[in-house]
Amino acid sequence: MLCKEIPLQQGCVLQTYIMDPQTSFHVYKKRPAMIICPGGAYLIHATKEGEPIALTFLEKGYNCFVLRYTVGTDREHPETGFNETARYPLQALQLMEAILTVRRHAEEWYIDADRVFVAGFSAGAHVCATVGTRWNDPALLDRLPFAAEPAQVRPTAMVLGYPMLSLNPPSFQQQASELQRQQTALVNRVVTGTETPTAAQCDAADLTLRVTADTVPTFLWHSIDDPVVDCNASMRFIQAMLGCGCNCEFHLYNHGEHGKGLAGPLSAQSAADTDEALHLWVALAEQFLRKIPCP
Repeated sequence: MLCKEIPLQQGCVLQTYIMDPQTSFHVYKKRPAMIICPGGAYLIHATKEGEPIALTFLEKGYNCFVLRYTVGTDREHPETGFNETARYPLQALQLMEAILTVRRHAEEWYIDADRVFVAGFSAGAHVCATVGTRWNDPALLDRLPFAAEPAQVRPTAMVLGYPMLSLNPPSFQQQASELQRQQTALVNRVVTGTETPTAAQCDAADLTLRVTADTVPTFLWHSIDDPVVDCNASMRFIQAMLGCGCNCEFHLYNHGEHGKGLAGPLSAQSAADTDEALHLWVALAEQFLRKIPCP
């Protein structure tokens, strides 16, 4: 297996989990790719939403990559303060570079360049959905530090887990704890540049308003009892996709809370972190991706 770290723009790192392409003597196999964006409120990278996801999809035949996009704080060194360079949509530009990197190395890594998928969780899903809805938006393409055709940075499809698709409305935030409100202020700072964004600034980051007929096929799962990210945004996103005739699949669980990742034993800290019903999202997503036609 090829495990390496590839530096991308502005300190971003792409971690590779690439299988040996030789399946038997002189027999080689091209595989689909999965680029994973962990959540962490745009402030850290959630460990359980990175490597464990990669290992799970690796076992299912994907060459996997974990994108360590720019975040607002340093988990290991919190005393360093807020990272002012972590300004959205930089993270989406970094994902676009990751997609292009995977495609440019497709022959070397035995990857099917027509099947480059992305998967994101929470804030990482906001990164993925930004690219999934705006891959052909000149406002993003013109900010890339390299020349690329829109099709080169377009993911084939995306998997979104308990996604942050818009900033939570004030009515939702009123139910949050003081710690959650402090975290929300920092998330707002990354996404909009201010801890108290205006309605217009919130709308600019609202991906439910960005859905068009060009939005890539989407598998989305969320839970009704999520106390961190409002599941109503997921419903609006899917409704917008249906209105545009986009290929999508949506699973709204009655229980799951937030940040469960696989919801299986691989990354569970205790038995309470496992949920057999929730863990089914992996098999459901895999079935969805298998049926995505090549461009």
